[in-house]
Amino acid sequence: MIDKILNKIEKTLLYLEQKCGIYFSSITIALFLICIAAIYVTPAFAPMQLGRGYASLSIRPFDFSEQNDLRFRILTPLLAHIVGLRGSLYIVFPTIIAIILLATIYYYLRKNQQPTESLFITMLICFSTPILFLLHFQGYVDVTSYLLILLIIIFIKKPFIWIFLMILLLFNHDSNLFILPSLFYLYYIQRNDKRLLIISLALLIIFIPFYLYRTWVSSLSPVGYDMEMYSSQIVENVKTIAPCFFIGLFYSFKLFWLFPLIAIYVSWNKKNRHQLIWFSLLFFGVLLQLLFASDTSRLIGLAFPLIIFSSVKVLQFWGRDLFLKRTFVLILINFLVPQYYVGQSTMIKFYSLPSSYILKHYFGIETWIG
Repeated sequence: MIDKILNKIEKTLLYLEQKCGIYFSSITIALFLICIAAIYVTPAFAPMQLGRGYASLSIRPFDFSEQNDLRFRILTPLLAHIVGLRGSLYIVFPTIIAIILLATIYYYLRKNQQPTESLFITMLICFSTPILFLLHFQGYVDVTSYLLILLIIIFIKKPFIWIFLMILLLFNHDSNLFILPSLFYLYYIQRNDKRLLIISLALLIIFIPFYLYRTWVSSLSPVGYDMEMYSSQIVENVKTIAPCFFIGLFYSFKLFWLFPLIAIYVSWNKKNRHQLIWFSLLFFGVLLQLLFASDTSRLIGLAFPLIIFSSVKVLQFWGRDLFLKRTFVLILINFLVPQYYVGQSTMIKFYSLPSSYILKHYFGIETWIG
């Protein structure tokens, strides 16, 4: 039965690509996956929590008469402002970016993989924290960071492109600093005699505008989310997240953590040192965020490249047929595991859209929290 389902999926994807081309097919697949995700996790229809601050920035990005603690993270609100998605319309912009992210993942994988495995690996990201958190807590800028990180990886052999993308990455969110070592290492392991020189120059080019912008903003308006605030709360922050840390770690990607575990095992057996170091820099760099901030499952979502590239590694190890069958079953089982956001010592359940509708309209219970 599974073979018939997989065969049907493959034929449908090939037909779509034949009729529409790879670009339009990628967007169509991304839209379809977002719609399923919006059924699995009830989306909010207004900015939530910090999303409200980003929505406010999208109206007047450089109006310093208004106090806004998120001014250092200007890229997503500024882009939304430029394209006219401001204020109440702002949440449409991160959703569009999420669709572009999923389309890019599929398109990138499709260059070297067949349609069905490309779809399944894209699903691993769509049905995990990077997308599901965005749907529930509308307005956060994380998904723009994910898209930029993926583009940096795609263009890692082209320094002029990835250096520019890294500048944008830091303007989107300062927590992206923690993934830079893994991205620099990825460039380092490319065969290039000038790699150390380019990395050194890149550090200067990337951090100068980042520093100048923060200095300029700080001189005009106080910003709450700065290094002084983060460093002052490290001890208290660690104490707060410690009780639910492993639960938060699990719920960032749930059962899909199986792929990194297998990929690390395979890389270890094959003594693939570069792969192990890159995976380690990714994972532990992401965990370092938790010294300064407490949105455990959300912040660990930054490790999404680990899920993508470990899945490709497992695909090579298992072979295509075995990978498709096991991944298909794993995705189905993963849907049965309730989705939670875990942060501080709190767990917030993400209800499905049908559940939210029934609870609200028949029992008066509101499932949108935030």
